[in-house]
Amino acid sequence: MFVAQSFAKNFGLYNERIGNLTVVVSDNSTLTAFKSQMSLIVRANWSNPPNHGAKIVHMILTNPDMCKQWHECIQ
Repeated sequence: MFVAQSFAKNFGLYNERIGNLTVVVSDNSTLTAFKSQMSLIVRANWSNPPNHGAKIVHMILTNPDMCKQWHECIQ
């Protein structure tokens, strides 16, 4: 199962390419093969992706006051 998530809109971080891909597999051999292939794809496309937006999201989600304020804003 693949789950893609973007934080561009709900954090107001347009053009920052903030998001993630979560993959659920049934066994370790599938995970190992998947990680190997994804590493090749990611490396070929984004040698050194920007981390500015990711730092902002991390700061908000790990600070209880900021996280609470963010939750209130998106409700």
